[in-house]
Amino acid sequence: MDLVDDAKQREMGFRDEALSRQQARAAAEDEAKPLIINGTICCRDCQEPIEPERLAARPNAARCIDCKEIWERKNR
Repeated sequence: MDLVDDAKQREMGFRDEALSRQQARAAAEDEAKPLIINGTICCRDCQEPIEPERLAARPNAARCIDCKEIWERKNR
């Protein structure tokens, strides 16, 4: 492999890494947005209203506590 091929390989690796970071950021931003139905903050997964106690503890919660636990188990 010559220097040009090596440089191309490295550039492709940097681009792939940057794209992966960008996709992860976009997914995280989407996850952070709560779902609002008729003015009520609802869980993104089950669409049920999020408990007031959960919102008091975490005002930007996007999932009810049950769905959050399931989501965390799946995404470890």
